[in-house]
Formats: sequence, C-alpha cells, structure tokens
Amino acid sequence: TGGRNGYGAKLANIFSKKFTIETADTKNKKIFKQTFKNNMMTREDPIIKDNPTNLDYTKITFEPDLSKFSMG
Repeated sequence: TGGRNGYGAKLANIFSKKFTIETADTKNKKIFKQTFKNNMMTREDPIIKDNPTNLDYTKITFEPDLSKFSMG
C-alpha cells in the first residue's frame, strides 16, 4: 500500500506555473535539481552535480497558477 508522503508537493506541482525541486545528499555527494512548468505538462531535464557542502536538504520553489483558483 502507498502512504500520503509527497501528496502536498505533487499537488503544489500540479497547480503551479513553475515548480522546482532541489535536493542535496551528503552520502552520495550529489545535488539533484529539476523544474516542471505549466501544471506539470512540461518537464526540464534534471541537473545532477557534485555537492561540495556538508548539508542535506530539500528545497521546493513554485509559482502557483492562480487561474486554477479563479484568482488570476
């Protein structure tokens, strides 16, 4: 069975003009970044690069599509 993990991020992505996820992993020493546009209809190729920091993190930035909420 599946849990609810990730529902918030997935819904934010579906209702966004632009949605970017970036995550850093110190174990594998990599940073993964990918951007989706137009309510997930367009996906840019992921960017994977070395992680020079000693930080693990996940960062999500998005621009909501206000027209989906009759606000724009």
